Amino acid sequence: RNFIDAEREFKTAVDFARDTGSSVLEAQALGSLGLVWGRQRRFDEALSSFRASLSISDRLNEKRITVRTLRNIAWCQFELGDWDNALETFNRLNSLSTAKTDLSHLDQLINVGRIYQEKADYSAADKNYQEALAVARLLKLDDQAAFCLHNLSQIALFRHDYEKGAHYANQAIEIKKATKNRRSELVSLVSLAQIEHASGKTNLAKKRLLEIGNDLEGDLPLQALCQTELASIEADQHHTAQARKEFTKALVAIDAA
Repeated sequence: RNFIDAEREFKTAVDFARDTGSSVLEAQALGSLGLVWGRQRRFDEALSSFRASLSISDRLNEKRITVRTLRNIAWCQFELGDWDNALETFNRLNSLSTAKTDLSHLDQLINVGRIYQEKADYSAADKNYQEALAVARLLKLDDQAAFCLHNLSQIALFRHDYEKGAHYANQAIEIKKATKNRRSELVSLVSLAQIEHASGKTNLAKKRLLEIGNDLEGDLPLQALCQTELASIEADQHHTAQARKEFTKALVAIDAA
């Protein structure tokens, strides 16, 4: 919907709620106003509105509004890169949540895993992704399961556990292939090639990346990732001219993306 109209509508609702002394309506309207700002990536303004809503819902012990608002606060903090406060918000959400196997809890586990991954706390990230993977499988949510497996493969790569990384990557690839998500499958194939390269299977990684490259027309970010890895392999093999060529291709793709 039109953001200007929506913003005006919810500001009017906030004023009406305050004029009539309806605190629950005020909390709901503030939450809706925060969403309008958040969807425009105006996260600081959104946070201000969400916190005002949370203050009311906490005072009234309106748990349903509190839970919804905490999720929105954590979303804004995550988008702003405010990892520590986002973790604190997610921890409070976890303490309020009774259902540990629903979609909301799954999203929470994944987001906490992403935060720990960004913070390079790979042990904590692994733990959250493992829990999320179990819930995703229980709920038969293939996309979320594949997402967890892909990130687990990346964590294993960073921890130099290449066998486990390849295992997770191959599982992610199989799910993505079955669900016909070719672009996402290619991302995990590049991840597998990175693991193969790091574990010394250089020729296999190079062959895989060259095959992937045939499917990447128009996908500039993935082209850049693929060509950067190829350049690294060529450099390791002391193919200086080819390494320079692949790095140049990667830079061109990054600039054009």
